[in-house]
Amino acid sequence: MAAKDAESRRRNGRLAIAKRWGNTEEVERLTLEHREAKLQEHITEMVSTWPPLTNEQRVRLAALLVPSNGGAA
Repeated sequence: MAAKDAESRRRNGRLAIAKRWGNTEEVERLTLEHREAKLQEHITEMVSTWPPLTNEQRVRLAALLVPSNGGAA
């Protein structure tokens, strides 16, 4: 957990520096990176509490993650 907290602090620090210097492209990139990391942490924590999935459940969950229009997410 400490490593996760340290990485989160580093992300927040890089974002704060980019904001301070007015680097809008970097702010956008780091904001997206930060949101993605937080979402990944949340999903990992949630999934770790689930019972094992059946093959059918895995297929259904995988289908949710594939874009419906066939393009990149």
